[in-house]
Amino acid sequence: LNSVETMPVSREATEYTFRLLIFSICWLAVSTAAFMDVFVFAKSRHDMKTATEEFNLEPSQRAAIYSAFYLGWLLGDPFFGWIADLWGRHPAVYSSTLLGFIFSMMGSMAVGPYSLFTVRLVAGICMGGADLVGFVYIMELSKMEQRATTASVMQGFFAMGVCLASAIAVVFPSWRQMYLVSSLPAVIFMASYFWIPESPKWLAQQLRTGKMKGSERVTNSNAEKAEEHR
Repeated sequence: LNSVETMPVSREATEYTFRLLIFSICWLAVSTAAFMDVFVFAKSRHDMKTATEEFNLEPSQRAAIYSAFYLGWLLGDPFFGWIADLWGRHPAVYSSTLLGFIFSMMGSMAVGPYSLFTVRLVAGICMGGADLVGFVYIMELSKMEQRATTASVMQGFFAMGVCLASAIAVVFPSWRQMYLVSSLPAVIFMASYFWIPESPKWLAQQLRTGKMKGSERVTNSNAEKAEEHR
């Protein structure tokens, strides 16, 4: 009898741990992509030719391109937050991460300062969206008593992303390779696409406002349990 009673608890704990790990990897991907610029735009390095040297960037150009990712982040937060409210957390976070992966990788193919500025700006928009929506999403999938642990673990993975960016800069001798490799953690997160359910809070909101009806209501019946996640 005891083993039967503990099965739901054990399954719930496993699901929570899996989801927390997946969204922590999302944040690791965001921080790795963001902090790679520190090494790409170094003024000079004895062991490699930086983007600053290859494109002969003036200090003002280097500052502008370096800031492009964070400017994009500033724009991406409200944009993908709006998308998450309109279409759901699931499509918002996975689409932003996919686009962030593509444009982060495209940084390795830049042919000049203007193309590099553009791809870093768009990468920042997308990764900024993944950062915001990912955090909201996992919080809505977590119970109240789990949220402090959730935030702490995700912050830890964000810091690990900074360390990973440093490790990539040490191992790979080309700034183009750095951009390419630093985009790969996003692939791990995207592989979880079919295993992460939509936010029950978002589904409940759709039910309350009458935007979800008929077969959709049956398919997403777990929206009725949204109160458990408050």
